[in-house]
Amino acid sequence: MPKARFRECMGLLGLESNSFLSDRIFEVVDKDQDHFISFEEFATIMDTLINGDEDEKLEFSFALLD
Repeated sequence: MPKARFRECMGLLGLESNSFLSDRIFEVVDKDQDHFISFEEFATIMDTLINGDEDEKLEFSFALLD
């Protein structure tokens, strides 16, 4: 998924007015930095957010702010 499409999807969650946050999430999730979120990258972060332990979730949160 390219960044523009990701922004559209984030808009569905009410973040259309905050492009900084959606862009930062995109950058953190795009591990190989190819400017495209693959299904594997998406599934990995969703698994972390849903099933991850506290340390994994904190690591993701810190990466957003770093």
